[in-house]
Amino acid sequence: SLSLAEDALAPGTLVAFGDIVLKRYIVHALLEEAGPGITLAVDSALAGVDLPDRVIADRPDTGRFSVDEVRLSAIGDAVPVTASHGVWIGLLHLGADGAAALRGAIGDARADGTLRTARLADVLARVLAQGHAIRVVWSRGGWVNVNNLADLVDASGL
Repeated sequence: SLSLAEDALAPGTLVAFGDIVLKRYIVHALLEEAGPGITLAVDSALAGVDLPDRVIADRPDTGRFSVDEVRLSAIGDAVPVTASHGVWIGLLHLGADGAAALRGAIGDARADGTLRTARLADVLARVLAQGHAIRVVWSRGGWVNVNNLADLVDASGL
């Protein structure tokens, strides 16, 4: 569905899955750390958990403050559960270079026929494979993926 809004993917765009509820500090952290590329919000409390959109970064979250950027190394279901550093929560920021890279990856997936079945994590993996750096901003909890009534009840506790 993001490809339908491809022309609107401009610098400063926030992309969020429509079924997540999250604390505003995650958005604030994402915006503070965003640069010219793509920046993802990743929940490091879910490291080693068998969920979709697992990630490996160039280093795991230590829970300690650091001024060094964390870069994405891999994303998607191909990331081994035991090696994952967390789960992408479905929230990202696009800088100028990131918006262009994401639009390009969407176009490439359309051209090779994989767009119809691609998940956004697949498109991000394509961006990564094309040599574009993707930045990671860690969080620990503070969000819920709402797929049913029980999840909605959980979200009310945020």
